[in-house]
Formats: sequence, C-alpha cells, structure tokens
Amino acid sequence: MKFLKAFLCFVLAIALGAPIVAHAKYKVYHQRSSGLYRGSLRNLNNKKVHYVRVPREYFHVSHTSKVHTIKSERGKRVTFTTRYILPLPGKNGQHWGNPQSIAMTGRKYMYIVYCPTNLRNKGRIVRFNTQMLDSLGVRLHPKELRDAYVKHHHKYSVIQRQIHDAIKVGPLFTTGHGQSLAYNWKNKGLYMWRDKERAPRVPVSNFGYIQHIKTKTLRPDHAIRFSLHSRGTRVPGGHDLTFDKSGNAYFWSFPGWALTSSKVKFILIL
Repeated sequence: MKFLKAFLCFVLAIALGAPIVAHAKYKVYHQRSSGLYRGSLRNLNNKKVHYVRVPREYFHVSHTSKVHTIKSERGKRVTFTTRYILPLPGKNGQHWGNPQSIAMTGRKYMYIVYCPTNLRNKGRIVRFNTQMLDSLGVRLHPKELRDAYVKHHHKYSVIQRQIHDAIKVGPLFTTGHGQSLAYNWKNKGLYMWRDKERAPRVPVSNFGYIQHIKTKTLRPDHAIRFSLHSRGTRVPGGHDLTFDKSGNAYFWSFPGWALTSSKVKFILIL
C-alpha cells in the first residue's frame, strides 16, 4: 500500500510537470502551477478580524509549576486550563526551546514542535501519549511530567521511566518558524510549512514548502514546493495551517501590504 501511494505520487508529479529534487533525507516535489485554490485571493479587513500587532516584549508566568487559567477578554467565552506542564529540561538535558505549535491526532497522541532560539529555522517534534500520561496520574501531579528528565541521585525513578515510555523525541530538522503543524483528518496525515525566515516575519522566498511528517520518525519524508500567485500578485507561505474535514488547507499570510486569507490544494502530497 505504501509503495502504491508513493508510485501514484510520482506519477502525478510527472503528469503535472513537477520536477523532483532529492535531499539527503527526503524528496521535494516542485509544482509549477499555483497552489492557490482556483487562483483566488481575498483581502481581509484587519478591524473585522481583530488583527493585532506583535507585542514588543513578552512576560513569563511567575509560577511555572502551578496550574493556570486563561479566559477570553472578548468574543466567544472560552477558558483554558493547564493540562500538562511540559518537561524542562528535555531528554538527556536537551534544550528543546519554545513550544511553537501543537497537533492532536484523536485522543491519544499530542505532537508539539519545539524550536530552540539559538537554532534559527530548526527544531524538532516531540510526541506525547496522553492516554499513558493520564493513566500515570500526571494531570493530578503536573510536576512529575515537568521533571521527567531531572535525575535524583544520578538516576531516574520508576515513575520517571514510565513517563519516558509515553514520550517520543524526534530529531532536529528544518522547521522554519515552526507554528504550522496541523493534522489532516481526511487522509490522517501530519503537515507543516517549511517557512524559513531571514529575520522575524521576513521569509527567505515567496515559494511555499509543505512538508509531510512521518509519524514513526517525527521528521519529513517528502515535501512539495509551489508558488502562491494570483492575477500578478505573489504572497509568501503562511505561518499557520489548518485543514477542514474535506482535506482543504487554510492559512493566513502577510505579504507586507495587506492581510490575506487563502485556501490551497496540495495535489502531490494528498
């Protein structure tokens, strides 16, 4: 089945005139046609969508070991309560960095993209088995997950080793900004932008790169490069990504002069 899927992907690439570029670990398919759905762009009124600028500085919560609650200030009333306090440090003392995005594949697995600030455009994916963590009582004792990789008297406790079994740490790879990991409910696949930046919010190019993440290895196994153009206008790939139940992908992009909302089709990957 996997061979058939790969073969069909290759045939589509040839039929659409998309050259295949081999990388050290995976292949990148170049799609010559625009990735925009029906070649359409729709500008949004920032006031209508409550678009706000990035704050000049951020503040960290004072008590990181406690459960916190966040409530919405306007719009629909929602409340978020801390479910897990993520490990710090990471496996083998690794500095995983800032959690940039999260994707859930049903009720079992939670995937988080970590991007260390000292490694520009690179990061890793860590998978958490939430069913195992909940069965171990981590939600009642959040410090146990936070200190999962903190040794006591130079060794790990039994509960720590059990928590380790619920965590799979992926290798470093080129993630770009890292905030776009998303689950496609139609084909059960994980995808994310490879939106490399020269500086914050300054993309390397206007090409869009979508990476398919292999869940067994937690790294890309193939990707597609395409342009996003419509009626003479080009926009860079977005920082965010989500899918509807039909498998259509949605993202937002800021080309520098207007906020745009786009619906795209990824012919070769899906």
